[in-house]
Amino acid sequence: MNTKETQQVMKNNDDTYISLFEYLGKGSGGSNIGREVTAEAIKRGVDIKYRMLPKEAQKPEYSQVQLYPVSFLDEFFATKPEMDLTPIVRRSALIEIHQRLEELEFKFATLLKKLENNVTNSNEYHDDDLPF
Repeated sequence: MNTKETQQVMKNNDDTYISLFEYLGKGSGGSNIGREVTAEAIKRGVDIKYRMLPKEAQKPEYSQVQLYPVSFLDEFFATKPEMDLTPIVRRSALIEIHQRLEELEFKFATLLKKLENNVTNSNEYHDDDLPF
């Protein structure tokens, strides 16, 4: 199974656990984000889970990834304004934007249907167009 194509999540007490890669949408290699997240999770007493990587994704340095509760990751990244997260879109924010977009598309489609049913050509005279 390719972890880049299929998101695998663990649920524990109504909280979803995901990896930083799944949350950030990219690897955190070359930065200290992973270390900072782990340190903060330990400091707060957050339960960290582990998942074995598929054989093809394993390297001598690591064979598993750490999983954190989504709620913890949301809090962690929301309180780090000094971190440059420009290329990063939190998964929870993306889900919220997607839901809002779907709601707007529905409202727009509903409005178009109403307009299609109520369109009159104002250049044509009709007896019933008069307001009295």
